[in-house]
Amino acid sequence: MLELAYEAYVPMAEKELGLLREKAIERYGLTRCAVHHRIGVVPLTEAAVIVATSSAHRAESFQAAAWIMDEIKQRVPIWKRERYKDGSESWVECTHRFQMEP
Repeated sequence: MLELAYEAYVPMAEKELGLLREKAIERYGLTRCAVHHRIGVVPLTEAAVIVATSSAHRAESFQAAAWIMDEIKQRVPIWKRERYKDGSESWVECTHRFQMEP
């Protein structure tokens, strides 16, 4: 793989990320929570998603972060495209890959 690129319907993605944040705070009793997903080309060595949580006990923070990551993949309108060295690309959707020839 050469690189990853993310596209989104930004207004809806930002709204959904905010809703996930609020739900995680309530569900896991977090004291703070931040969620950010990059859009555009993201080099393979860099993070595309940042989830930061804090709570009175670390277990709740870890559980909340894992839950947020799972929910982002299910609910937030962000799409990932993988680009390969041979010039081909694939849109990644859950467990499916849609191949596009160069």
